[in-house]
Order: sequence, then structure tokens, then C-alpha cells
Amino acid sequence: MGILDGLLINEQINKLIERTTFSDINDKISELLNSNKKLVHYTSAIVAREIIEKEELWLRKTIFMNDYSEITYGKQCLENLLNEPEIIDKLNNLLKNFPIQINGNNLDILKKVYYDFVNDVEKRTYISCLSEHLLDEDNIGRLSMWRAYGNSSGIALVINPKFLEKEAIILGNLFITIPVIYSEENFKKIFIKILENIEKYIDRIKELNIDTGQIYNNIALIMYIYVISLKHKGFWEEREWRIILSHLFNKNISYIPSKTLKRTIENIKGNPEVIYKINLKEFSFINPSGESLLEKIIIGPTANSEILIESFSEILRNKGFDDEQIKNMITVSNIPLRY
Repeated sequence: MGILDGLLINEQINKLIERTTFSDINDKISELLNSNKKLVHYTSAIVAREIIEKEELWLRKTIFMNDYSEITYGKQCLENLLNEPEIIDKLNNLLKNFPIQINGNNLDILKKVYYDFVNDVEKRTYISCLSEHLLDEDNIGRLSMWRAYGNSSGIALVINPKFLEKEAIILGNLFITIPVIYSEENFKKIFIKILENIEKYIDRIKELNIDTGQIYNNIALIMYIYVISLKHKGFWEEREWRIILSHLFNKNISYIPSKTLKRTIENIKGNPEVIYKINLKEFSFINPSGESLLEKIIIGPTANSEILIESFSEILRNKGFDDEQIKNMITVSNIPLRY
């Protein structure tokens, strides 16, 4: 499924915009799906139990993430980019082909559309974090992630990335999983490539008679997506992929299709907090008789490994897995980390 599935009626227009504006994201998703890499969610044993038993994953507002510059950093990166002479020239040359005001500044119009999108984005964006899981980490996990997210009883849930095929923009709500970018330089290259892609298909865009406002909206939308996915380079070793729910407009702030996502209030660290829960049953998270999204449980460096083996074996048994399956699913990291 492409990012725009469900948003556009005209399939030709849909494919063209995917090929131009969203090509880089789709390429990275395809690369992950076609590789042997998995995704992994590092968390505490208590939270891991909740995820498996209830088959739910929580999405929290970005202001609660460990990077206190979330979103703010992305906004600044975009602002820097929009003030670069090279980017200004490229945007002006591109937008001349799609004028909204013949004698006006079309770049200012694009910026206004973008600013309308990104205004108060922190209040409308909820995320859950995954990490790229490499083959040589399959039995031990990653030390930096155990230290950051595991505490003294950490669990890593290794997940098949096939669920990436099921996400989209749904009725004004962005619901996708994308890789984080840790470099302003890389983002600039990606953005220039997007503009060049659009230029490459200008004749086709005109032939399909795509609405000019839609072109501006899609350029602004990709800028909005990258605001959410840009992160300080100091976090690069996390190799993060983030599941994002972002209300594109305030009027949609409480509306979400109920089968996949549920808006609720939970007590977190003593405070009531509005969150969203992903219904993992929709993605076959647990399936003892077939292919499960959850493939492995790595118990992190801890003095309580035997207790956790017993507990998570019982949790999986209660979900219908047999002893042989459980033996193959649970492994213990032997990193000699002392807490």
C-alpha cells in the first residue's frame, strides 16, 4: 500500500504523486521489506507484558520523548532549508509551472500552506518508536538501547516489518511508519531529489490536469512529514523508525477509524495522559498457528533472567504457543552489563 492510498480517487494521479513527492520514503520501506532486517521495540518487562497480553501498542505525544527537541528540531531544519538560496531558486523555478498568482510570489503561498500544516504539530502528533534490528544483534540486542530503554529488566520485541504495507493517510490523519533522518545534509539531498522528480514529470502532471492547489498541498505535506522524522544526529545509533499518527487538521483531532486505533486516557508516571492505542490484532501480532508479527523476545541484561524467562513463557503459553515455539521465540542477551 502506498502512502496516499485511500486519499485520492484518480489512480493515475495517485501513482504519479507517489513516484515524485513520496518516492524516497517508499523506497526505504521497500528496501526494509525486501531485506532480512527486522524492527525491534525496546521497553521494560512490565510494558512488554502489556503489549503482548493486550496486543496493543501505545502512541504518545512527541513532547514526552527522550529527545526534548522533538519536532522543534525538525521545524528549524525546514526553516533553514527554506532560506537557502539554492532551495529558493529551485522552488521558484518549479512553482513557475504551477502559478496560483500570476504576478504574486508563489513560494510565499507554498510556505503559507506548509505553515498551516505544521502549526501546533506537537499537539497533534503521537508516535511510538521502533529500531532497525540487525542480524548480528539477533541474540544480544544493542547495548545503547538496553541502557536507554531497558532499565534493569529490559525486553526487546523483535517484529516483522510487513505491517508497513498497511498504513496510509486516512481521512485527514497521517498514519505511517517512516525512518528517522539524522542529518540536515541528507534531508537537503532528499528534498532536492523530490523537486527534481516533480520537474521531471511536469508534462505528465499538466496532462493529468492535477489541481494546482493539490500540488502545493503535497509538497507542503512532505515537508510536514520530514519535520516529524528529523532528529539530532547524536541519536543516529538508534536507527529509529517511528510509527506516526498525526492529525493533519485540528478538526480531526478526535476522529480515527476505531478498528485500528483507539483514543483513550491512561495514567502514566502518576499523570493522566491522552494517548492512542494501536490494535495489533489488526496486524496479526500474535498468531501461534501461522505467521506472527511478533517473532522473538530478547530478555535484556539483568539479574532476573530466569524469572523473566518463566514469566514470558507463561505469557506466550496463554496466547496459544506451544513449548517448542516458546523455546525458539525467547532468548537472553549475554551482554555482561551490571546495573
